[in-house]
Amino acid sequence: MSEPPFSVLRHRSLRHLWLARVSSAVAFQMQAVAVGWQIYDLTANPFDLGLVGLAQFVPAFLLVLVAGQIADRYDRRTILRMAQMVEAAGAGILIFATLASAVTRELIFAAVFVVGAARAFESTALQTLLPAIVQ
Repeated sequence: MSEPPFSVLRHRSLRHLWLARVSSAVAFQMQAVAVGWQIYDLTANPFDLGLVGLAQFVPAFLLVLVAGQIADRYDRRTILRMAQMVEAAGAGILIFATLASAVTRELIFAAVFVVGAARAFESTALQTLLPAIVQ
């Protein structure tokens, strides 16, 4: 059976964008669950679980206007690449600290804050990239 003539998945760029968005969302959710389990295992304090969520949300709230301005002024693909590299660095720090048994409550909060800041830029750039692809 052939593809419908107006299928959005005919466009290679849109398929790549869709795949990147889905992959990024899945990875972020997996990391959020893992960090939640790790912080609870480390501290056994439900309040710290809430602080992890807050540490992820606060950067997005604080940086929404800055991220929008940067997405409007600079190449969105570069912003996405840089944001994903920062997210990977934050995840890498958590991985190495865990493997070295050096993970602390404060390190988790700092890494989650940095990842949240990078996600603020990534999500803004992703949202504004779609109209540029579907012209």
